[in-house]
Amino acid sequence: MVFNKGRLASKRAFLIGGAVVILALLTYGIFRVLNRPFELPFQFIIARDEAGRVSQEIVDLTGRTIGLIKNANVSDFAGAASDAVKLINEARQANERSYNKAFELSLAVQKMAEALSDIRPREVQQIAYEAASIELALISDFISYTQYLNQFLDFLAIAVRTDNRSDRQAAASALAEVNQKITSINNLNQAFFAKMAKLDSLNKGQ
Repeated sequence: MVFNKGRLASKRAFLIGGAVVILALLTYGIFRVLNRPFELPFQFIIARDEAGRVSQEIVDLTGRTIGLIKNANVSDFAGAASDAVKLINEARQANERSYNKAFELSLAVQKMAEALSDIRPREVQQIAYEAASIELALISDFISYTQYLNQFLDFLAIAVRTDNRSDRQAAASALAEVNQKITSINNLNQAFFAKMAKLDSLNKGQ
């Protein structure tokens, strides 16, 4: 998940490249490695499938948000400010839906974590708990990300309306904060997959 900062000229390109797909990777596939020799509690499976469904909705909404921002950027450069603002507003609405869905996702992951007490052996259970904890932290960061992104969209809408250099610089600063949050999310993403690799190695050792 990479956010390209664009360039600063008479107008600034605020392009965001790639959708936020990590939540789908984490929640749809979360702990599926345990499906082989380790038995999963029924409640865990139900919660995991729910997490997969919600996370896919988040990915779809986030992809739509980024696509709308790209289209707004095209309209802005073409001088169609009203079209750009309309697209920015649509992006904000999609992002707000992602924000709400993230809370649903956190509840599903919490239910998954609650069911982990029935997983054996103990070593697997411990790693699974650690992975769930990282996943919840990642979701919390994603929620913050949507809030920062909304702030960026607010600044961007102002910049498009005024076409003022200082307003565009304010939008650029807001985008930098979004990118800082993405760095945190990516770090958690790597930590999560390290736990998944550990579980996979335990599986292969069975």
